[in-house]
Amino acid sequence: MDSDTVEKGSEDPLSIPLISDEVAPLVAMLDTNNINRNIKRYKKTLMERTPKDCTELKTIRATTGVYKILPEKTKGVKVNCNMDTDGGGWTYAIISLKIIQRSWTDCENGFGNVNAEYWFGNKYVHRLTSRASQYKLTIGGYSGDGGDSLNYSNGLKFSTVDRNNDLSKSKCAEDRGPWWFNNCPHSSLNNPYRGRCDTHGYVTALGSDTVEKGSEDPLSIPLISDKGAPLVAMLDTNTINRNIKKFVRTSLEENSTIDLIRNITRQELNGVLKDQVQGICGRKEPVKDCTELKKAKAISGVYQIFPKTEGVKAYCDMDTEGGGWTIIQKRYDGSVNFQRSWKEYENGFGDVKGEYWLGNKHIHRLTSSGTYELRIDLTDKYNKKYYAKYQKFIVGNASSQYKLLVGSYSGNAGDSLKNQNGMKFSSGDRDNDQTSSYDCGKLWGPWWHRKCCHSALNNSNRDKWYWHEIKGHYAHSTMMMIRKT
Repeated sequence: MDSDTVEKGSEDPLSIPLISDEVAPLVAMLDTNNINRNIKRYKKTLMERTPKDCTELKTIRATTGVYKILPEKTKGVKVNCNMDTDGGGWTYAIISLKIIQRSWTDCENGFGNVNAEYWFGNKYVHRLTSRASQYKLTIGGYSGDGGDSLNYSNGLKFSTVDRNNDLSKSKCAEDRGPWWFNNCPHSSLNNPYRGRCDTHGYVTALGSDTVEKGSEDPLSIPLISDKGAPLVAMLDTNTINRNIKKFVRTSLEENSTIDLIRNITRQELNGVLKDQVQGICGRKEPVKDCTELKKAKAISGVYQIFPKTEGVKAYCDMDTEGGGWTIIQKRYDGSVNFQRSWKEYENGFGDVKGEYWLGNKHIHRLTSSGTYELRIDLTDKYNKKYYAKYQKFIVGNASSQYKLLVGSYSGNAGDSLKNQNGMKFSSGDRDNDQTSSYDCGKLWGPWWHRKCCHSALNNSNRDKWYWHEIKGHYAHSTMMMIRKT
């Protein structure tokens, strides 16, 4: 890591180091175990307090902008929060859409640009409000000067051009856009024609309560102190803790998403630990994989690993089954296109903090350096969790076409990789499967295909992340991770 000095003046607060070598050169005397515990507790509390909606952001005096919220039973969704109107805390469900003649599925999942015009998504509105059939609307207690045009929609199911639930014979959604229709004319803010929206205003305020437990707020606990290590008294711990709080506060004030806070690691809190991985606490050689981080008692997050001389960023899972897992593939929302070329799969792609593929050359370098096991975690559309674990996992080199050797299965997901054992990797621009009828890499996405198909977790279509043995055959989230044994 770079040498840390506390800067003063007009610098970006997010770039200010949290600890200074100049103040105390004997940083290695820090009680790192205690700091680790504090950081883990701090991170856990921040995650628990990730807001379910924009109303909860009022407690931290957030400003109007785009944030990620966590409605119940979701992995989070970006939304535009209005923190100014009528006291703030409003979750925008719709913002002035120009063209919205969309399908039932589109309206269910949401669409548009959260920074401009968008529809939040019926399933998210439902999860923030209450359980209802066909996204039935329950609304009342009107006040204002716009007139109660929604009164006629109270108690009605949602209608789209491909699912008619209105009470007339004229199929209101075809002419007026998706909405909760009675007999068409009273309100419809989703009309595909800009000049034909029948009323104006916010849709709803989405409220919730934050329940605090315990007499001691974990967010107020200092992350670093001189207890248990006398020489650490040389550190200006008050300044360090103020810098940490400033780091978090500024990230919120500048409308960064809550992901920034939820993903705080020791690397990002530069200097709280002086990053044991880089050798401040004794390690002089860079880590080869996430398994080596277990010795440093690292927490889950993004780290630079060095399978060879060339480094690569990877997400390390330090929690699952004892930790030490290097994540080689992760998918959960389809935001990253996985229909990529051979070269891209060789080098890796995506967002290491989100969806990504580590890269075949890096996977080969890891699995050729020792004995590795593979764990695949899956969830289906009902959020049921599955896992498949293989005690043997090897990916060959480039000349072998990154050939897969896998075996010794255990788990509850079923062994859908056994048919891929011994197969070369295929992509859309390099066909190595054993069928002449199809190009599996194009049809099912890059994978170790034999014949299409027993498994294919890299399909570009989110509805076709295929694992033959689970119920329904398709996963809604996937994560592949490896660990040295």
